[in-house]
Amino acid sequence: MSERASTKGPWEVREYGDGDSLVVHAGDDWRICFMATPGSSPNAMDSIEANARLIAAAPDMFEALLTALPYIECAEEDDAYKPGVVANVTARIRAALAKAGLTNLADANSTNPLSEGRERS
Repeated sequence: MSERASTKGPWEVREYGDGDSLVVHAGDDWRICFMATPGSSPNAMDSIEANARLIAAAPDMFEALLTALPYIECAEEDDAYKPGVVANVTARIRAALAKAGLTNLADANSTNPLSEGRERS
Protein backbone atom coordinates (compact mmCIF):
# COMPACT_ATOMS: atom_id res chain seq x y z
CA MET A 1 0.00 0.00 0.00
CA SER A 2 1.71 3.16 -1.11
CA GLU A 3 -1.30 5.44 -0.60
CA ARG A 4 -2.62 5.47 2.93
CA ALA A 5 -6.21 4.19 2.97
CA SER A 6 -6.86 4.89 6.64
CA THR A 7 -8.84 7.89 7.83
CA LYS A 8 -6.62 10.92 8.18
CA GLY A 9 -6.30 12.61 11.57
CA PRO A 10 -6.77 14.33 13.78
CA TRP A 11 -8.75 11.84 15.82
CA GLU A 12 -10.20 12.68 19.21
CA VAL A 13 -11.79 10.87 22.15
CA ARG A 14 -15.34 11.75 23.14
CA GLU A 15 -17.71 10.44 25.78
CA TYR A 16 -20.54 8.34 24.43
CA GLY A 17 -24.00 7.56 25.78
CA ASP A 18 -24.27 8.06 29.53
CA GLY A 19 -20.55 8.80 29.79
CA ASP A 20 -19.62 5.21 30.61
CA SER A 21 -18.22 4.55 27.13
CA LEU A 22 -15.90 6.37 24.75
CA VAL A 23 -15.74 6.77 21.00
CA VAL A 24 -12.78 7.81 18.88
CA HIS A 25 -13.91 10.34 16.25
CA ALA A 26 -12.36 11.77 13.11
CA GLY A 27 -14.25 15.01 12.64
CA ASP A 28 -17.88 15.37 13.58
CA ASP A 29 -19.43 12.56 11.56
CA TRP A 30 -16.84 9.79 11.36
CA ARG A 31 -16.54 7.28 14.22
CA ILE A 32 -13.34 5.30 14.21
CA CYS A 33 -14.14 2.96 17.11
CA PHE A 34 -16.20 2.52 20.25
CA MET A 35 -14.53 1.62 23.52
CA ALA A 36 -16.17 -0.99 25.73
CA THR A 37 -18.23 -0.13 28.78
CA PRO A 38 -16.11 -0.58 31.91
CA GLY A 39 -16.35 -3.94 33.61
CA SER A 40 -16.26 -4.58 37.32
CA SER A 41 -12.57 -3.72 37.63
CA PRO A 42 -12.07 -0.54 39.66
CA ASN A 43 -9.61 0.85 37.09
CA ALA A 44 -11.49 -0.27 33.98
CA MET A 45 -12.46 3.23 32.83
CA ASP A 46 -8.87 4.43 33.27
CA SER A 47 -7.66 1.61 31.00
CA ILE A 48 -10.39 2.24 28.44
CA GLU A 49 -9.58 5.95 28.35
CA ALA A 50 -5.83 5.28 28.01
CA ASN A 51 -6.49 2.85 25.15
CA ALA A 52 -8.83 5.32 23.43
CA ARG A 53 -6.20 8.07 23.64
CA LEU A 54 -3.57 5.73 22.18
CA ILE A 55 -5.88 4.88 19.29
CA ALA A 56 -6.68 8.56 18.75
CA ALA A 57 -2.95 9.34 18.55
CA ALA A 58 -2.36 6.71 15.84
CA PRO A 59 -2.54 9.02 12.79
CA ASP A 60 -0.14 11.50 14.41
CA MET A 61 2.28 8.74 15.39
CA PHE A 62 2.07 7.24 11.89
CA GLU A 63 3.04 10.57 10.31
CA ALA A 64 5.76 11.16 12.91
CA LEU A 65 7.33 7.77 12.21
CA LEU A 66 7.25 8.37 8.46
CA THR A 67 8.95 11.73 8.98
CA ALA A 68 11.54 10.43 11.46
CA LEU A 69 12.53 7.26 9.59
CA PRO A 70 14.90 8.87 7.03
CA TYR A 71 16.67 10.81 9.78
CA ILE A 72 17.12 7.68 11.85
CA GLU A 73 18.28 5.70 8.82
CA CYS A 74 21.01 8.31 8.28
CA ALA A 75 22.25 7.62 11.80
CA GLU A 76 22.82 3.91 11.00
CA GLU A 77 26.23 4.81 9.59
CA ASP A 78 27.17 7.06 12.52
CA ASP A 79 29.90 5.55 14.72
CA ALA A 80 28.67 7.59 17.70
CA TYR A 81 25.95 5.01 18.37
CA LYS A 82 26.39 1.58 19.88
CA PRO A 83 26.48 -1.02 17.07
CA GLY A 84 23.05 -2.39 16.23
CA VAL A 85 21.04 0.13 18.24
CA VAL A 86 20.01 2.35 15.35
CA ALA A 87 19.34 -0.66 13.11
CA ASN A 88 17.11 -2.09 15.85
CA VAL A 89 15.16 1.18 16.13
CA THR A 90 14.84 1.38 12.35
CA ALA A 91 13.55 -2.21 12.21
CA ARG A 92 10.99 -1.47 14.94
CA ILE A 93 9.74 1.62 13.10
CA ARG A 94 9.47 -0.31 9.84
CA ALA A 95 7.58 -3.11 11.62
CA ALA A 96 5.15 -0.62 13.19
CA LEU A 97 4.52 1.03 9.82
CA ALA A 98 4.00 -2.37 8.19
CA LYS A 99 1.57 -3.32 10.98
CA ALA A 100 -0.35 -0.14 10.13
CA GLY A 101 -0.57 -1.34 6.52
CA LEU A 102 2.32 0.52 4.86
CA THR A 103 4.18 -2.21 3.01
CA ASN A 104 6.02 -0.15 0.42
CA LEU A 105 8.39 2.10 2.33
CA ALA A 106 10.21 3.02 -0.89
CA ASP A 107 7.07 4.88 -2.00
CA ALA A 108 6.73 6.50 1.41
CA ASN A 109 10.36 7.59 1.41
CA SER A 110 10.06 8.98 -2.12
CA THR A 111 7.78 11.69 -0.77
CA ASN A 112 10.30 12.71 1.87
CA PRO A 113 12.94 15.24 0.74
CA LEU A 114 15.58 13.60 2.93
CA SER A 115 15.36 10.40 0.92
CA GLU A 116 16.00 11.92 -2.49
CA GLY A 117 18.59 9.86 -4.31
CA ARG A 118 18.39 7.07 -1.71
CA GLU A 119 16.59 3.80 -2.13
CA ARG A 120 15.39 1.78 0.82
CA SER A 121 13.43 -1.46 0.85
